[in-house]
Amino acid sequence: MARIIGIFPRQDQASACIDLLRIYGFGRDKMVVSGFDRTVRPVADLKAEQEEMGIEGPLAGTVAGAGRGLVVSLEAPQRDLARVKELMEQSGATDIRLET
Repeated sequence: MARIIGIFPRQDQASACIDLLRIYGFGRDKMVVSGFDRTVRPVADLKAEQEEMGIEGPLAGTVAGAGRGLVVSLEAPQRDLARVKELMEQSGATDIRLET
């Protein structure tokens, strides 16, 4: 399993990604979604129901774009990573990070 993180500048793009991931077979409970605003503090600490996912460190100060947006994160099996990345790109992700 690896964590994949997509950064989206607009809510409709993140929503489209979530819909595509659900169609592909990932439950909404497996995804963590958070907003960010560079003027305040990029990406606060995210917490999933099953475990804590602190991504402030890897993303703080590195998010490109207009300064606001959404982050969609999920853990996926290695065999699904290429497809998940493709779905995120199709939805408009401006940056995709992989944590193995």
